[in-house]
Amino acid sequence: MKMETISVIIPVYNVFDYLEKCVFSVINQTYKDLEIILVDDGSTDGSGELCDEIGGKDSRIIVVHQKNQGLSVARNTGLDIAHGDWIAFLDSDDWIQPEMYEELLITANDYGVDISSCAMHRCESEDTLIPTTDNSISVFEEEDIIKGLISNEIMLFEVWNKLWNKALIGDVRFIPGQVSEDVYFDRILFSKAKKIVHINKVMHNYRVNRPGSTNSTFKLNRLSIFNEFDKWYDDLVAQGKDALAVMIATISSQFAVHIFEEAIEKKQPINVKNRLIEEYKKNYHKAKNGHYFFGSYKIKTKVMFLSPKLYSVLWSIYSNR
Repeated sequence: MKMETISVIIPVYNVFDYLEKCVFSVINQTYKDLEIILVDDGSTDGSGELCDEIGGKDSRIIVVHQKNQGLSVARNTGLDIAHGDWIAFLDSDDWIQPEMYEELLITANDYGVDISSCAMHRCESEDTLIPTTDNSISVFEEEDIIKGLISNEIMLFEVWNKLWNKALIGDVRFIPGQVSEDVYFDRILFSKAKKIVHINKVMHNYRVNRPGSTNSTFKLNRLSIFNEFDKWYDDLVAQGKDALAVMIATISSQFAVHIFEEAIEKKQPINVKNRLIEEYKKNYHKAKNGHYFFGSYKIKTKVMFLSPKLYSVLWSIYSNR
């Protein structure tokens, strides 16, 4: 069987303390036919020089230096020069288990799919232990993919816990400057692929609460995510897939509640909160008869609908405990 190359795209911006652990977790993969693309996005902390140093130790590494343009452009730069049959994305402060890419590739080929994913673990530190999982394999088709996204437990919008067939990606690129850029990318490619295989084994370690990360501050342009949900909803309605459209409206309303909670915690101005309330109500009306609200959102969405002011007070009390 022909060996297939995996291009691993790693955007790098001011992650000097974490970069080596990330890159060496790729270098040490059990699957060796890799192209490792480090895109230094205008780092000012020595990360760019460290990319060059690490790159000199492994001929599979390609280093690109560019002025700071953000995560989406850095990923696009990697996509534009990637030669692999498959594409993987990895954030430069995360790290992966040695068998991740080999198992994702074997499983994708075994099931004849263009996207394979694995479970991830949110890590507070590098010493965090990986929990045991059942290592089962699940196949998700169109309706199941969207149902899984509602729970956000198995199917994730994130691109970095997946392997993507390059032919599927084609000329699809991330939108420059967009926060939560994974939603656009996933919306397009999930629709093209129709089917995804998932390994319920933790092989990706996601570092949380890193100072300077996109999760440590409130990003106003993150609200562009609702434009993507609106387009997804409209596309499904146009295709006569009303039940799936209701599920997307459910996901959008849940995102609005989640971001509203962040806005409260990070003391955002009233106009930001009002925008989130508008997005929530719009999508709640589309979704409320679908009975797809999951877990705690069954209660959260009802309280939010009855009184956003009450929800704000309750969440402030809860988050300051």
